[in-house]
Amino acid sequence: MTSKVVSVVLADRERTGLGPLTETCCKSVTQFAGSHRLIDFALSNLIQAGVKRNLVLTRFHCAALNTHIEQAWQNYQARIEVLEPTYPQTTYPQTRLLPALEQNWTDVLLQNLDSINHPTDEHVLLVGGEQIHRNYIASLLQYHQIQKAELTLVVVQVPIEQASKYHVVELDTQRQVVSIQHQPEHPAEIPNKPGFAMVLTENYLFQRPVLVKGLFTNAKKLDGQHDLTKDIVGLLARRVKVELFDLGVLYSEQTPMYWHGLNNVDDYWRAQMMLLTENHRLKKSQSEPLLSEKAQSDRPCQRNEIDGIKVRIKDSYIASGCNIEGACSIRSVIGVDCDLGRNSILHEAVLMGHCQVGANSRITRAIIEEDVHIAPGTVIGEKPEKDSEQFFITEGGLVVIPRGSRVGFESELAPLHENYPEGVTANTF
Repeated sequence: MTSKVVSVVLADRERTGLGPLTETCCKSVTQFAGSHRLIDFALSNLIQAGVKRNLVLTRFHCAALNTHIEQAWQNYQARIEVLEPTYPQTTYPQTRLLPALEQNWTDVLLQNLDSINHPTDEHVLLVGGEQIHRNYIASLLQYHQIQKAELTLVVVQVPIEQASKYHVVELDTQRQVVSIQHQPEHPAEIPNKPGFAMVLTENYLFQRPVLVKGLFTNAKKLDGQHDLTKDIVGLLARRVKVELFDLGVLYSEQTPMYWHGLNNVDDYWRAQMMLLTENHRLKKSQSEPLLSEKAQSDRPCQRNEIDGIKVRIKDSYIASGCNIEGACSIRSVIGVDCDLGRNSILHEAVLMGHCQVGANSRITRAIIEEDVHIAPGTVIGEKPEKDSEQFFITEGGLVVIPRGSRVGFESELAPLHENYPEGVTANTF
C-alpha cells in the first residue's frame, strides 16, 4: 500500500505554544533530544514505514527548515520535497518568519493540490511536523486498508482534565463519531470509560478523492472559517466511512505509548524527560532509530576527573562534542558541544547545544537555549522569584534561558559546595 500513499508533513508556524523557543525559528526545527529537530520524528517514521513520496508543506518561509532538510536528510532527498509558500516572499535572515501572511491549512493544501492530487496515489496521509511519537505509520496504513476506511483519525485517550487543550472526539455507545469538539470547556467522555476523553493527534489518513472533494466543498463557502480540523475533518467525519486508530492499543507496559503534541514549553520539557526513562531511553531505541544525520561535533566527547571530583552521569543523554570536567548530570539532556565545568550540577535540565556552564554552577529544571554562557557559581532554578526577574518562567515552573545569553557574570556567586539540588543526594548515583 505504501507505494500508493503520499504523505504531507504539516510544518506549522505556531509561535505561541513554545513561546521563547520559537522566537527566531519555526517550531518544526526546534531542537529536541540533544541533536535532532522536531520534524525528524515524522520524517523518520514515514520513511521507515516505506512511504516513497513525502511532501513537507509550510505556511511560511523558514530558511532553517530548508537547510535542515538539505543537510540532515541528504540521503533521502529523492523521497522528501519541501513545498514553499506560493505568495510573494521577502528574504529574511536565518530563520525569521514572514509576518502577517498567515494562511489556513486548507488554503495551502489547495494551492499545492497539483503536487498532492496525483493520480497514482490512492491515499493522502496528513502528519503534524511537531509531534513526538513512536513509529505507528505502517500499522495505520494496514488498518486503514483492512477497514476500507475513507478517513481514518489517529487518536489517543487522555485524562478528562487534560482534554480541553485538544480537539475532542465525541463518540456514541457504538464508538461512532458524533462530533469533533474544539478545545471544549467540558469535554465529552468516552462511553463506558468515565474520566477519559478521546482526542485527535491531528494526523489523518484520507482516500485521496475524499480529501480533494472536502477541500473544494469548503473553499466554496463564503461564510465561516476554513479550518482543516473543524471545517473539513469535522464535516467529513459525519459524511464518510470513518475509523479511529487508537495509538494506545499498539503498545504494552513493556513498550508504552509515546506521543506528545507539544502544546507548550512544559510539554516540550516533559517529552524529553520521558525519553530518559527506562522504557523510552534513547540509547535503547535502536529498533526505531531516527534516520536524520545528527548534528555532530568535530571534537570527541570527553569526561574528565578534575581534582579528585569524578564525572557523575545518571539517566542523561549526552550529545557529541561535550566536555564534562568533574560535573554531575541527573536526568538531563545535553546538546552538541556543551562544556560543563568542575563540580557543576545539572538536574532535569535541557541544554540545546554550544553552551558553557561554569564551575560550581547548579541548574535545576531549566531549558538552556543555544550559545548560552553561564558564569561559575551561578544557581538557576532554585529561586523562582529571582529567576522570574530575568527569565521566562513557564506555568510548570521551568526556567527558560534565551539563545546567546550570558548569565551570572555580574551577580553574587554561589559558595563552593558538595550539596545537591533538593531531592538529590550522593546516593542518587
